[in-house]
Amino acid sequence: MKKYIIMFIMLLLPLNIYAATGSIKASSSSSNVTINNTFTVTVKVSSSGKLGSWQFGVSYDKSKLSLISGEPSVVQYGDGVISSKTYTYKFKAIAVGTATFNVENTKLVDWDSESVVATSGSTIKINIKDGDKYAKRVLSQQSYTSSEIPYKRGDIVDRNNVIMATS
Repeated sequence: MKKYIIMFIMLLLPLNIYAATGSIKASSSSSNVTINNTFTVTVKVSSSGKLGSWQFGVSYDKSKLSLISGEPSVVQYGDGVISSKTYTYKFKAIAVGTATFNVENTKLVDWDSESVVATSGSTIKINIKDGDKYAKRVLSQQSYTSSEIPYKRGDIVDRNNVIMATS
């Protein structure tokens, strides 16, 4: 009988299970970019708990994008205080088309439990347009004609034909 009472009491005791969740996601300042212009991509590492360590790599379409700043491979360690960290990548669009930016080989470790948190990669697409092409098309459709409008000097009157001014 004592066994059953002890087992019953153990069932009533609270059981704390801690499972951190996390993500490593990319976002862009713009999904539509004009050729030869720059834009930024932000990668945010975040966790519901404290960040222990994390790693990720980035890949992008080198035929359409040129990396101006940012590290393509990141491995860092937390201090038991932070729960998110942001990385910024600056690109220049160098060719027309759709370019992809991928966050891959992601790994995130929780500070408290020292366990690996499930994460997945992230992909964003950037549409690169040729702004000069569209500007030329618009300008080619515009027409301009100048014509002289003849004027006649006279009186300016109100609705009751009272003269208000003479030119």
